[in-house]
Amino acid sequence: MSVTNSTNKTLQDGDGVTVAFDFSFKIFKETDLRVYKITKETGETGDPLVLNTDYTVTINKVGDGGTVTFTVAPTVDEQAGIYRVIDITQPANIPVDTEYVEKTIENALDRACMIDQQLQEQVDRAVKTPTFSNITDVIFDTPQDGKATYWEVEDNVATLKNCETNPDDLVEEVDSIRDDCEDLKDDCSDLKDKCEGIKGEISDLVNAALGVIPEEEDLTYWARNDEGDLVNMPLKSFEAYNTPFITNAGAEHQKVIIKGPVFALLELQDLTKKYYIQKNNVTLDVVSALDTGSALTAGKDYYIYLCWDSVNEVFEWKVSLNSTYPADYDEYTSRKLGGFHTLCVGVTAANAPQADHPAAGYDAGDIIPNSVWAYNFKANGGNAGKAYVDVLRKWCFIYNNSGTGSLTGSVYGATRTHTRTYHDFVEDLFTVSSEMIGQDEFSVCMDMSNYKTAVAGAAQPSPDTTGGHSDTAGKRMISKYFIEEGCGLQWQFTKGLIGGGGSGWSAPDGSGNKGQQYGSAYVVLAGGRWADGGYTGPRCRFFNSASSASYASDGGRGLSCHVEF
Repeated sequence: MSVTNSTNKTLQDGDGVTVAFDFSFKIFKETDLRVYKITKETGETGDPLVLNTDYTVTINKVGDGGTVTFTVAPTVDEQAGIYRVIDITQPANIPVDTEYVEKTIENALDRACMIDQQLQEQVDRAVKTPTFSNITDVIFDTPQDGKATYWEVEDNVATLKNCETNPDDLVEEVDSIRDDCEDLKDDCSDLKDKCEGIKGEISDLVNAALGVIPEEEDLTYWARNDEGDLVNMPLKSFEAYNTPFITNAGAEHQKVIIKGPVFALLELQDLTKKYYIQKNNVTLDVVSALDTGSALTAGKDYYIYLCWDSVNEVFEWKVSLNSTYPADYDEYTSRKLGGFHTLCVGVTAANAPQADHPAAGYDAGDIIPNSVWAYNFKANGGNAGKAYVDVLRKWCFIYNNSGTGSLTGSVYGATRTHTRTYHDFVEDLFTVSSEMIGQDEFSVCMDMSNYKTAVAGAAQPSPDTTGGHSDTAGKRMISKYFIEEGCGLQWQFTKGLIGGGGSGWSAPDGSGNKGQQYGSAYVVLAGGRWADGGYTGPRCRFFNSASSASYASDGGRGLSCHVEF
């Protein structure tokens, strides 16, 4: 039977069930086939399967072809590859010495086999595509000297084309790039050194952001101009950077604004430095930032901290009653940058001492707006219990003095200090870096306080504590600067003495241990006491009190200088 089929291979998809696959080309025996399981995704064939182990072959008795039956069905990811391979030999041996020209036929067949073998030798040395490749035609461009080649495949035709670029040119280009990289490496090393230098300068920039003037007088300094840009300016013309960089939030009585840009530095215990950079203003809800509790306490000093959360590796703002560092942080992971005082007792439109009083609408626990201080905007001797009086550029004690000596302070709910001489009050305040309030300063600080009324009951309060009192008209005793009980509770010593003439020596403090005075000396008292309800007010004065006198109805109030940066 002649060879009537022009193909010698077949490729069929597996489904994981079918084991029998037909082929249509002629073979003489089972070993004339090579059978594969081919991976669809990669086209990998692997080694040929083993006849009678991995598959069996049935040859059609009538017509060409037959069936290959797999022991294990090809999966859906495989194809059955069946390929005819005939040994290039001539096994036929036609008998001779007959009437049939046996020798001639055998020689012809042998010659054909030899030609096949000769062609096969050439084919073996030729470029070939994989057996089951979909490429049916391979074309080569005419070779060009010094050009690289690349494959271009379109449909079933693969063409080996010449590149436009000479490989040697590419090598030169790569070498040039390598040289450039080496130069860049050197530049990076120089840049690293510059960065180290900049790191050293950041500390100065941080201090600039916080309003700290460096000790070296000849340094230039960073500040913010009217447009909000950072500029470098001579130290002699420096004004506090972004002063103040923490302010009250206006109508939002329990928020503060942290003005940007802000730069700050935290140096952790392991000497790791963490730099905080804030470009724009941030409104901080102080209640949500509390380290403990869920509400602000009335009449208390709170402190604002920038903290480093080492667990989440982020900065966060914290507000705390603790004056050293907030809960869950320490001296290394936090930096105190400001604070504020809260109103002790609320003020309404009905109980405000004057119409349109600035304190009206503030509840107990709200932030006293002019008590907000920052690292670059603060009072000498600390800001506890103090409010800023802008026209004086000084900080006034919110409450009448409590405590003596180094314990002198402005504290809500503390026992009012009284029955001490003027000189004792002066020395108490000097101990805490403050001074006695002056007459003119008193008028300013107590503006819009209650007028011509005394403290409720028109008598010494019991208990005689500071802050939150109302007067005989049911009005809060508070000034426009949120200063408590300036008028109608006690006479308040004012700074300076008035000479009254006279003769002889006397002990102004009762003991004379610190020196005596010749003649009479008087101190001016301001505001009015509980027994003088018809005369009290910011301009109320008493000019007939000896400096050596001490009464329960006389007391003092401190005033602190504003720290100039």
